[in-house]
Amino acid sequence: EIYTLSLHDALPISGSDPHSADLDAALRDLQDLVAAKVAAVMAAPEAVAAQYRQYGWVVTLDEVAHVDAFIAADPPPDLAAFVGEISKFDDLVDAIEKETFDAELCVLALTDCTSAKAVLASKARLVRTALLQRLADECREASGLVAAKYDTLIARIATDPPEEQELKAMREYLEQVPDLVLKYSEDVAEIHQRLEATEGFCYHVRSEEHTSELQSPLQS
Repeated sequence: EIYTLSLHDALPISGSDPHSADLDAALRDLQDLVAAKVAAVMAAPEAVAAQYRQYGWVVTLDEVAHVDAFIAADPPPDLAAFVGEISKFDDLVDAIEKETFDAELCVLALTDCTSAKAVLASKARLVRTALLQRLADECREASGLVAAKYDTLIARIATDPPEEQELKAMREYLEQVPDLVLKYSEDVAEIHQRLEATEGFCYHVRSEEHTSELQSPLQS
């Protein structure tokens, strides 16, 4: 019968054999030294990871829910608040992408930051884009309302009153037209202002949403 002598049998480390006590102690010291060295080496990568943990909250956001909650605030956000919220996430994207190099070279370790950057920055961009899109949608809706008001005004002016009483009402309405046009022009200027607020974020507003050409149809 062939008997195989195991290393444990030949060298009973961590056993009670007094002959291996010195070797056992030396191995434990070496193990502790290696563990300490590894911990020291990993301190730098852990520090890099900690830099990105500060942005971890953005991953938990749902962009649609965040925008809905922002819009539902009391009082509702004005243009300055809207731009401020967009800027917060725009700055967040920039901060994430500039936090570290894509690869941080540490002693005996190379920390790859590309995945963390991509996930965090992508989510921040989604929220930023959702805010910009909501602002554009509001401008488009406001533009439609102004256009409808102008259509109503033009249709009313184009009416030929058949009776004296209706002619009197038309004259009274025509006296109001300059004030109405001024009010509608102010509405258009406000829409332009809101759209112009998106220019600093390189957001492309689709052509059907753009109202920069909207002006009084009574101008000639």
